[in-house]
Amino acid sequence: MSDRGSAREVAESAKVARFWLLMFNLAAVLILSSVDMNIVATAVPSITTYFHTVADVGWYSSAFKLSQCSFQFVFGKAYQLFSIKRVFLFANAISIAGSLLCGAATTSTMLIVGRTVAGLGSAGLLSGCFVILVQSTPLRRRPIFTGIMGAVEGLATLSAPLLGGAIVQSIGWRWCFYISAPLGAVALVLTMCCFSDLPKSSDISRLAIREKILQLYLVSNLLFIPAITALFLAIPWAGTKYSWGSGLVIGFIIAFAVLMAAFIYNQKR
Repeated sequence: MSDRGSAREVAESAKVARFWLLMFNLAAVLILSSVDMNIVATAVPSITTYFHTVADVGWYSSAFKLSQCSFQFVFGKAYQLFSIKRVFLFANAISIAGSLLCGAATTSTMLIVGRTVAGLGSAGLLSGCFVILVQSTPLRRRPIFTGIMGAVEGLATLSAPLLGGAIVQSIGWRWCFYISAPLGAVALVLTMCCFSDLPKSSDISRLAIREKILQLYLVSNLLFIPAITALFLAIPWAGTKYSWGSGLVIGFIIAFAVLMAAFIYNQKR
């Protein structure tokens, strides 16, 4: 009986340790996503000096946020239809790839593409953190942990510019992006070791892969992303590069209105 009790205590201790490691992992992922989103602000002067251009300054931040916003629909549905653990690991891998691409950028365009990829990964990580949190905590404790994670994310957002300034002055602007890669790799390992999926409901399990893909709101994304991109192009160009009455600016605004109306109709339908 004593051996059985000891084994039970060891198993319980291991379970508690895995839970807290998972909570630490989720907090770290939220910090990384928030820092990745906001750290570029203080690195912009060094980046523009390196690439000898100020034309793309707005896109270093906008590309990340546009990608992050646009793919919330897809990842939200993916967590419902597919393995939560696999989708989260996939998003983490995309985020790491985006950070490495940004750090290794040789042109301004390459940096914008890297920011877009990193934003795509961040979209999956942000929603995935709270999906995993809900699945891993009992109902009565969810408000406490959700509040803690929200506070962590807020503090990371506030500290990102300070961290970015320190990194730029000490080891260079590229490490504002490289720093996310090793930390993201640690989060990848902790997720694999500490999180276990719950089985999906029978209704979802019976769906074929093709049926699941059709439920990922891909049509909505094909409408939403070009709509927001058109708006992002029209507003910075209007009154600076082109006049408000130019055909290009008016065309972008019309494209935004039409595509957004189609997006809203598709969502309602």
